Amino acid sequence: MKKFLILVLITSIALLAGCKKTNPLIGTWDGSVNGAQMNMTFEEAGTFNERVTLPNPMGGAEWHAGGSGTYTTEGEKLTLKVTAVDVKELPAMAQSMAEKQLKDAASQEVTYKVDGDTLTMTTKAGVVTFTRKK
Repeated sequence: MKKFLILVLITSIALLAGCKKTNPLIGTWDGSVNGAQMNMTFEEAGTFNERVTLPNPMGGAEWHAGGSGTYTTEGEKLTLKVTAVDVKELPAMAQSMAEKQLKDAASQEVTYKVDGDTLTMTTKAGVVTFTRKK
């Protein structure tokens, strides 16, 4: 009987340890806002990567920029902090402005909701809806 209780106790502890709640943000998400295509990847370690594809206002090939940083969540609050920006694929005349805009836009506190494969973020600029990339 004692061995049985020990086995039940060990099994219960193992099951509880395996019941870690997963963060619904983890994964890659695609969305768009104001003509820009956005791709965001959230990692379990609390980091994110963002890639933005913009239409070229002068015609021609699309422009690409990106950033990375850290994030935290608390309830429905998502805090993003950009730590690096990549604008080298943009024309030289647009790089400094784009770098500032990416840092400002991505370093913010937003509200978010994950419903299945849909991520909705409410930002200063409005609502952005993403779909989980599979």
